[in-house]
Amino acid sequence: MLGNSPRLKKNNFDLIRLLFSGAVLLVHAYQLSGFQQLEVITRILSSAMAVKSFFVVSGFLIFMSFERTESISSYAKKRI
Repeated sequence: MLGNSPRLKKNNFDLIRLLFSGAVLLVHAYQLSGFQQLEVITRILSSAMAVKSFFVVSGFLIFMSFERTESISSYAKKRI
């Protein structure tokens, strides 16, 4: 069963989500402050793509949590 695989319990998804959220913060820092030295960031990073990617990865992790849970009530308790 996939849910019991130790490989799936340890992953780098938290790092990926951190990088996506950091990209959003940097782009918004430029947009809100107008600090010209940060303008280059908007040419490299896309906050819209980072937000979408963050939610895709998060959705995958939530789905994997659901797959590993024995019952819907147990899953609901975990999510709360």
